[in-house]
Amino acid sequence: MQEVLEAKIHGVSEEYVKEVHAMRYKDLSMKKVMEARIHGVNEEFIKQAKQKRYSFTSIDKYIALKIHGIAIKSLKE
Repeated sequence: MQEVLEAKIHGVSEEYVKEVHAMRYKDLSMKKVMEARIHGVNEEFIKQAKQKRYSFTSIDKYIALKIHGIAIKSLKE
């Protein structure tokens, strides 16, 4: 129950979980889904990262990319 409440607090909706699954990340824990959501890793971010030749198989790498200051704005440059 606590995890469900935490997910809701961090904006993890059913739609976001579906989006994560659509990105081929189906075996993630709820904690990892929350981490991705908290850091703004979504389908659009990954798409733009791939356009800049950042192509990873792990969502952790996209989270790290986002955390270390490579935001969507800088990916557009």
